[in-house]
Amino acid sequence: MVETVWVLERAYKLTPREIASAIERILQTDVLVAENEQEVFAAMIALKKGPGSFADAVITALGARRGCTLTLTFDQKALPLPGFEHPGLSRTAFVVHVLQNKLHNDRNEPVFVLVWEKS
Repeated sequence: MVETVWVLERAYKLTPREIASAIERILQTDVLVAENEQEVFAAMIALKKGPGSFADAVITALGARRGCTLTLTFDQKALPLPGFEHPGLSRTAFVVHVLQNKLHNDRNEPVFVLVWEKS
């Protein structure tokens, strides 16, 4: 679904509202099945409401489904969105924390990890 949204946005130049409408129609179609349909639906709602990308909204929804309270990312475009935070570490220190399984918030709940680096 994320790839479909990317094509609608980049190749067909659809607006976020038009993309949200297309996603809604896809979800209502009986002959298509969407993986993680509830998260896709939540991302569609977020896309209608405002800033941020569909992919970021899917990431947030998937993390929330797994009980994560936030998503750690180096993606500068995602950082202003609700639910995203910078890990506050260098990438190397961050990888060490991931490998040592030390990524929990102050209530000892897991956080969802997204490491994004442009090539």
